[in-house]
Amino acid sequence: MKLLSYKLKDAKDIESVIEDYKSKNTEYSAVLVSVSAIARPDEELSFLSANISSKLDKATVIGEIAYSPILPADTDDISYCIDFLTFNDTTFQLYTFDFNEISQNKALQIFLNQCEKHTALTGIEILGTLSNFDSFDFIKKLKALPEHVAIFGGGAMGLNENIQTRVFCRGKILTHGLLAVCFISDTLEIEIRRSMGWQSIGQDMLVTKTDKYNVVNQLDGKSAIGIYEKYLGISRSANLASEILEFPIIVRRHGHDIPRVATNYTKSGALEFGGDVRLNDKVKLSFGDPGTIFRETEKSCRDLVDFDAEAILLFSCISRRFFMRKNAIVELEAYKTVAPVEVHYSHGEICRIGNHIEVLNICSVAVGFRERIREIRDKKNLRFVHSDFTEHMSVVERMARFIAVITKEQTAMTRKLKEANAELEAANSKLAELAQKDSLTHLFNRTQTEQILKNAITEAQKGRRLLTVMMVDIDEFKFLNEKYGHKTGDDVLVNVAKIISSDIGSSDTAGRWGGEEFLIVMPDSFKEEGLNLAEGMQRKIEEISINGEKIKVTASFGIVQFKLSEDYQNCFKRLEEALKESKQKGKNIITAAD
Repeated sequence: MKLLSYKLKDAKDIESVIEDYKSKNTEYSAVLVSVSAIARPDEELSFLSANISSKLDKATVIGEIAYSPILPADTDDISYCIDFLTFNDTTFQLYTFDFNEISQNKALQIFLNQCEKHTALTGIEILGTLSNFDSFDFIKKLKALPEHVAIFGGGAMGLNENIQTRVFCRGKILTHGLLAVCFISDTLEIEIRRSMGWQSIGQDMLVTKTDKYNVVNQLDGKSAIGIYEKYLGISRSANLASEILEFPIIVRRHGHDIPRVATNYTKSGALEFGGDVRLNDKVKLSFGDPGTIFRETEKSCRDLVDFDAEAILLFSCISRRFFMRKNAIVELEAYKTVAPVEVHYSHGEICRIGNHIEVLNICSVAVGFRERIREIRDKKNLRFVHSDFTEHMSVVERMARFIAVITKEQTAMTRKLKEANAELEAANSKLAELAQKDSLTHLFNRTQTEQILKNAITEAQKGRRLLTVMMVDIDEFKFLNEKYGHKTGDDVLVNVAKIISSDIGSSDTAGRWGGEEFLIVMPDSFKEEGLNLAEGMQRKIEEISINGEKIKVTASFGIVQFKLSEDYQNCFKRLEEALKESKQKGKNIITAAD
């Protein structure tokens, strides 16, 4: 078997893709063609599907529409990702169910009856419109199928509530429904590995009031949103979903941890989640940490090497990607060291957990395929994820472990209840602070810095006050890392952060904006004050030494004074342009925009 992947700018490019594929594959039993598209019109999808089906023998075409970037790195000019999963001894049977036309119960009965006819049924892939919650009952009742049948898949992801999420095949486009591909083979083996990476913290809470499928009104008899307000200091705002992304709840169900991400809240304090939460479910808060996520990824990769996977389908939650940001590519590249990978960024990841079929949040489900006889691979020296990601236990992780220990002692030693509660509150307070800080430099992280800048602009507009903003970018940082190593690079970042912290005024705020970029917000300041500050920091940065060794470190600066007539986007654009001008003039330059 073989997996080939292509990226298309335009649907018309499909003919050249098909020709390339046919030149590399002459003999096969069947090919599953999976299309991931970004907000394309229905007629274009129909054209693409029909073109592939007519020109490629034995092809089954399925697809999904995503209204968020479908690639590991955002690429504006890519409209489609198309994956050809080719089999030598496997055939498919495709089923489509439109829940605008048929009930879930009736569709399920039809599907189960059909599955009974496939004596060599090995696995089932499902693509559905899961964001509508209109496929959950169908999916969960698939537990009636034999346990040896692998069940996996994901939901088409739509972030724009005004545009419907869709899945499609054979020219049929579904806005409320699902596609099910049955893999039928006597030789095909399928291995599924699930990775979460979020760890529970604090005490159990009981879901005491619910509404609909995914809305929790109360936890322990109190407003559900209160857990984030009380323990993490996250207040109700338009940015709530992004602020609590790192802290989903964990539902303990059937002896397994099922993560649920809050996607919205109501005026009454209820929370809406990306999956089902039931009355009387026991839940805990959890935290996300890249180190833990990558350790689990490493284990999954090693298991798939043992399995000798020939191809991998990876269903990874879009919220997981938003949390990981640029590091999301690390997880994908790890699986690529095992076998070619077809990736779906999904709204809900489907897999069998024990005797149940679950739709998960913030997880990745890696599905390994193999038709050949299993071979033993040497994995002694394999490294799937760089040790920088897997061997370091972060401050957040240590704090969460501390909370877990305190919570356990609190339960066992009731006579120390008051003292334990005080420690727990302090730890939760510290965790909330850590959620706002960059773990390396201890400056505010990008999310918090961006909010501080937006608030400062709002205050400047309301009170017609001065505001100056500065961007600092370490020059040739990649070269520093390559020449001296990542440890020295980290030391440089820490030293620059210390210089910034010590030099800014008491009313100023600094944060780490990106890898080697820093942002400084200076309320009630003219840009001339920013220039003076930058000149002082520039001299100190040039004097940085690491372990007594003088290293050539310089930085470029961009400075703008906020104009009352502009908004956040325009202000930030001018700031970027000022920094860009400093870089273009030779670096180690300070540029103040007009």
